[in-house]
Amino acid sequence: MDYSDLIKQLGSGLGREILAFDYSEELGGCLIYLVTPNGCTLLIPDEIIEHKYDDVLSMLRARLKNDNAGVSHEILTDVNDELEFMPAPSKTTLNDAVRDQVKPGQCG
Repeated sequence: MDYSDLIKQLGSGLGREILAFDYSEELGGCLIYLVTPNGCTLLIPDEIIEHKYDDVLSMLRARLKNDNAGVSHEILTDVNDELEFMPAPSKTTLNDAVRDQVKPGQCG
């Protein structure tokens, strides 16, 4: 999957909110680094992007329009067929959090 397409489709006007993005094979998804004082990162798992691309775009647009001064690291999760950003657990790495939060069966 070409993650640059995902970022391009976030729309004009929001580009100033994104510092950078990268694909992390270890984490299994797209990492989006936001322009915030606390260095916020968002992890969007592959499985969610593949199964709910349009919903992911909507969630990212909404998240980028909100005040980004809150949680430092968030993971987009699929809970009971509803997408939501969840804070990455403070005592684990993002990699551990992804294994705990996103399971293949959750994405359809």
